[in-house]
Amino acid sequence: MRYIPLLCCVLLLGCGPSDADKHVQIGHVCPPGPIGDDEFALKMAVEELNTDMSRQPEGRRVVIRHAPGGTPGEWGAQATRFVSLDKVKGLILSGSEADAEKAGMAIQGESTIALSIAGWAGGTSRNLFTVGIAPSERGRVLALVAKQLKATAVLVLREPSAKGANLAADRFVADLRANGVKVAEAEIADKEKPAAEFVFLACSAKSAIQHRPKEAKAMFGGDDTEMSILINAGVAADGLFIASALAPVGQSQLMSTFIEKFRSAHAGRTPSIDALLAHDAFSIWVEAARRAKSYDAAAIRDELRKIDKPFDSLTGPVVFSSDQTAQRPTFVWQISGGQLTSRADLNPKP
Repeated sequence: MRYIPLLCCVLLLGCGPSDADKHVQIGHVCPPGPIGDDEFALKMAVEELNTDMSRQPEGRRVVIRHAPGGTPGEWGAQATRFVSLDKVKGLILSGSEADAEKAGMAIQGESTIALSIAGWAGGTSRNLFTVGIAPSERGRVLALVAKQLKATAVLVLREPSAKGANLAADRFVADLRANGVKVAEAEIADKEKPAAEFVFLACSAKSAIQHRPKEAKAMFGGDDTEMSILINAGVAADGLFIASALAPVGQSQLMSTFIEKFRSAHAGRTPSIDALLAHDAFSIWVEAARRAKSYDAAAIRDELRKIDKPFDSLTGPVVFSSDQTAQRPTFVWQISGGQLTSRADLNPKP
């Protein structure tokens, strides 16, 4: 059963053992509805942590509480309740870049560090770090793909509300123009658009499926958190190139082990990208607190900002840029018949 902070916070008040004997409380804001892969992944991560005292910050066991967010505003409200009422030591955010933006704004003045599975926080928040692929990195990698595919002219279709995808498009356009590639731009809602062999879709996944030109090679500039929409679209998303934190099987021993454990615990089901990123977000927060030897937000923030001390993730080392987005290995996939096809021939070096 999902946790409702306003109802349960009273259970955390009153007299009790010393801080050294208490469990550490972590909040998780997640999509509404049935329990998802992200919650399963966090459950696994907590169980692994609590069996290894050497990894536990201050030697204290961790308890994670889940609360559903619906609209982006509700994500902000749940984040506020976790931090202000329940006094959680850390916060994990599933959901989209828009959800991360609202949650980041909500905890701006608070003393808890949050990690989101999205690639971008949607603004500046000193308390929020994101573990997905940053927009500029998505744009850089997809520009390399376009060059490898020998694109000479590209059309960028923009949806103004898709902030992160538009940032990815900005980097994509700059890199291609610097290499002499012609780039035309239009809004995705325009009735008349220039014809092009290559199209960069700076929009939501739903809009990409609806508006992509049928004959063009297409690249999706949006976030990993929208991947499931593209996969579930079946043939409507065929041929789309995406830049993702998801690594091919065998690329990482940590990821292979995680997938094996997840399948064993959940009737053979393969974890989604949300599960992988939620596991990464939790593990990175734990390690930052362990290195800081403190649950103080400023101390954890300082550890996360040390670019000379990368954090392990399921797919490779992670460091955080000055805008608190993750720099991590990026992989190129192409969608075919509702499946992801690894394009090793197009994968740039991290």
